[in-house]
Amino acid sequence: QSISNGSTTIVQFNAKRDDSATAFNTGTYSYTIPSGQGGYWQMTYKLLFSGAFTSRMAGYFVVNGSDREGMQCQHVSTDTCFLMVSQMSLSAGDVIKTTMYQDSGSSRTALGSSVFSEFSGFRLIS
Repeated sequence: QSISNGSTTIVQFNAKRDDSATAFNTGTYSYTIPSGQGGYWQMTYKLLFSGAFTSRMAGYFVVNGSDREGMQCQHVSTDTCFLMVSQMSLSAGDVIKTTMYQDSGSSRTALGSSVFSEFSGFRLIS
């Protein structure tokens, strides 16, 4: 996926693996907390970008349309990885997406496949 320069982009995670609740929607790139599964969740989000560039990068977990957790970093290297882990109190029916912002001066490519980029989570306690 190409992440545009200077704008926040929904990350298009469009494949799933090990989704026992079948709660991840590959068409909307979102995970909906299943009925009866509210509580504390640990969510992880990672992206690997190709190429050498300098950029400020910011990623967010978006819950029900609003930024909930975020992280910003400065990047100066080749094949940069953005990684964010967050524990959140979530309710059944909450919808979680991930977004990415970068300002390198041009679009940047996030490498695909769950080896390089993924959005994952699991429930800690109720």
